[in-house]
Amino acid sequence: MVETTQPSATAPSPSLTTPSTTRPATTSRPRTATTAPSQPAPATGPAKPGQYLFDEKGLIKTLGCLTSNQQPPSPSRLSVATPNGNRQQIDRDQSGPGIGSMTNLVLEYRDDGAYLVSLKQSMSVAGQSVVFDFEANPPVLTIPSRPRPGQTGGFTLTSRDGQVKIEASSRVEGLNEPVTLGSGAAANAHRLVTTSRITGTSSQGSLNVTVQRVSWYSPESHLEIKESTDTSGTVGLCRVDFHIESLARSV
Repeated sequence: MVETTQPSATAPSPSLTTPSTTRPATTSRPRTATTAPSQPAPATGPAKPGQYLFDEKGLIKTLGCLTSNQQPPSPSRLSVATPNGNRQQIDRDQSGPGIGSMTNLVLEYRDDGAYLVSLKQSMSVAGQSVVFDFEANPPVLTIPSRPRPGQTGGFTLTSRDGQVKIEASSRVEGLNEPVTLGSGAAANAHRLVTTSRITGTSSQGSLNVTVQRVSWYSPESHLEIKESTDTSGTVGLCRVDFHIESLARSV
């Protein structure tokens, strides 16, 4: 540690005239009030309850058990429930006849971010439904309230029946990036990249799937307003290869 010394006081020079016996009046300077720098508002929090539509595009490919190339159902629907305390349920319906998926999740909002409480997903593969059902105990952080570029996170969960495991890792890749919604309205969003590996045993046999999602999370609406998802791997005898892009019409 470098030691610092204060400069010594300098004695006044002797006066050449007889000093006055009257003390000069002193004036006090008004103190300037100081304020702490303002902090940005948290990026996470309950979203406005309601229904939100997303336009979908991409390709859903299945090989092996059944050869199929299909467009994803569009539009998809996001349903946001009224918060119950600091928790909120969000349902995403991206399904169609024999195709697509349905996702139900519960988030818990804390000072440092949004935590995943439970996740249930039903995915249609070759016309058959494969269900993943997870409960995080304790809840796990998924979206930080004040994200930093390069910030990383992750978690591992086992399904309620003990048959499936998900290992997820995430990274904040950008902040306040411009996004043009389907309506043409402009928005800003934080970009996160999440990679999840899902392994175990499903109703259709062994399971080995990797999901990579690039999502844009709006700190104003507290919703993911855009995403690009790539899913690849095997489910039983089926090989799946999905690429889906989603964009909110409005929020």
